[in-house]
Amino acid sequence: MVRTFRLRIILTIGLVSIFGCGASADPPGPNAADTQKKAIDVQSAGAAAGGDAGKWAVVVGVNRYLDRSIASLRYAVADAELVAKTLVEKCGYPKDNVLVMTDQRRDILQPGRLNLIQEIPEWLAKAGPNDTVLIFFSGHGFVDDEGQTYLAPRDCQRKNLGLYALRCDELINWLRRCKAGRKMLVLDCCHAGGKGVDPVGSSSEEIGQTFQKAKGLITLASCNQTQQSYEWPEKGHGVFTYFLAEGLRGAADKDRNGLVDSDEIYKYLWHKVPDQARNMTVRQTPVRRIGPDVVGVFELARVERPGLTRRPPEPPGKLTGKLTLTFTVRAKDAHGKLLEGATVSLAYRSAPGQPDAILAKAASDSSGRCKLVVPGYWAEAEGMFFAVARYRGNANRFSLSGFSANRSWRLYV
Repeated sequence: MVRTFRLRIILTIGLVSIFGCGASADPPGPNAADTQKKAIDVQSAGAAAGGDAGKWAVVVGVNRYLDRSIASLRYAVADAELVAKTLVEKCGYPKDNVLVMTDQRRDILQPGRLNLIQEIPEWLAKAGPNDTVLIFFSGHGFVDDEGQTYLAPRDCQRKNLGLYALRCDELINWLRRCKAGRKMLVLDCCHAGGKGVDPVGSSSEEIGQTFQKAKGLITLASCNQTQQSYEWPEKGHGVFTYFLAEGLRGAADKDRNGLVDSDEIYKYLWHKVPDQARNMTVRQTPVRRIGPDVVGVFELARVERPGLTRRPPEPPGKLTGKLTLTFTVRAKDAHGKLLEGATVSLAYRSAPGQPDAILAKAASDSSGRCKLVVPGYWAEAEGMFFAVARYRGNANRFSLSGFSANRSWRLYV
């Protein structure tokens, strides 16, 4: 027997993996290890300071299958196109960095098995250690009697999955070889799938378990294992993907700091999707699971808000010489090795909800130290100062309490 599910997958390769546990009163927070220091991909800092971080995406959508025993879907392609458009317009992905493969495209952009096997690994190979990669797959998926999970390309043959479907293990191997520092996987599985398929298939949680082994991954699932993922005909999209796009376009920016991060988007979906499902007299609750080696959150999108500017604020006082700050960067903790080549950025935020201004940036030397020099008036500033340390795709953000008095700091990444 083969179980079926409709699957939408988003992989942001810097690996963040979110799948299903049961619903709770509040959405689960970040890892416990993140309570004292917040590891992030500070694209706001990196981009403002001229960083070299890049963003890559693979977006796949399949509505119609050549095998007539596999039901056609209504909104898989529309969801894929919506995600691709949102990534380019709101998430900072260059259009040329987003590979879109749907059954409405031609030649190598058709989502057949051989095309996927050739195009996806080549695309992932373009990402560097400081980059983010996102993969979105909207279509059917299958689990065979031995528990092997598959994604269904356009030319999938349901009775011969080994030869005509894409094993999830293959995708895991591609992700392992990918050098990107940030990766996210999002699954949207529709159990019913439409006419002609099993009335109940595998949940996004079940398929997500396959990807749990991928290091650095956050997996986001559209529903838990006892529920279905529903479509929204009035919107022409799935409920989950519709709110995913809305959240990335700014609705998920809860603290109104001009950024939507990987934690905010999950919390937004956790509230909005069940609300809409109740309006449809059904139940659907997104869930997530964060891999044990993932710490903190990273930026997914930037939000343009009236009156919100990323230009440095006006000097808080008269020029009073210069401040020379020394940072020592070690791996993991105070006992870790000194890191050469780590990038340290000094950021200032005038008030909660305002964007960060990057004041200075430098790289650590062979002793793990770097010096940042800023105008002396910053010692008089009333606001919050942060240091962001980045090394080989990892980043940690530290609050610099006592900035006006201290000139030496230790950072860990």
